[in-house]
Amino acid sequence: MQIRFAGMPAPEMLRELLTGELAGRIASVSSYGAESAVLLHMVAQIDKDVPVIFTNTQKMFGETLAYRDELSERLGLTDLRVFRPDPRLLALRDATGMRWSYDPDGCCEIRKVEPLRRALGPPAPVPRSPASKRTTGA
Repeated sequence: MQIRFAGMPAPEMLRELLTGELAGRIASVSSYGAESAVLLHMVAQIDKDVPVIFTNTQKMFGETLAYRDELSERLGLTDLRVFRPDPRLLALRDATGMRWSYDPDGCCEIRKVEPLRRALGPPAPVPRSPASKRTTGA
C-alpha cells in the first residue's frame, strides 16, 4: 500500500480506499478525539454510510459522548457502531471498576482492545495454494 499510495494526497487516497476495491468492506475506527474530526470529515465527504467504529470504554466523559453524537450528526454519518466491554469480562476482571489504577494495560485490554477485536471481526483466512501446504507440512 505504501508504494501504491506514495505521494498521493490523503483525501484522494481515502476516496480510492472507500470507493475502490474495498468499498463495502472498510470502516473507520474513531476515538472522536479532536484530531478525529478531520478524518471523519473527509470520510463524510466521500461516503456518509461508511461504518464508524467507536469503543465506549464505559469510562468516557459525558462530554466525549456528547461530542461524538454532535459531530456524527453534523457530518451526517449514518452508521455509528458502538462497542462496549463484555460485561462478563468486566465482572470477572474489573468488578470494582478500578483496574485502571493498578493495571492500566489490563484495563485497556478489557475496555479497548477486546471490544475493538470484536468490532473488527475474525481475520480473513489467508488463502494457501496446494504448493504452500506441501512446503509447510500442513
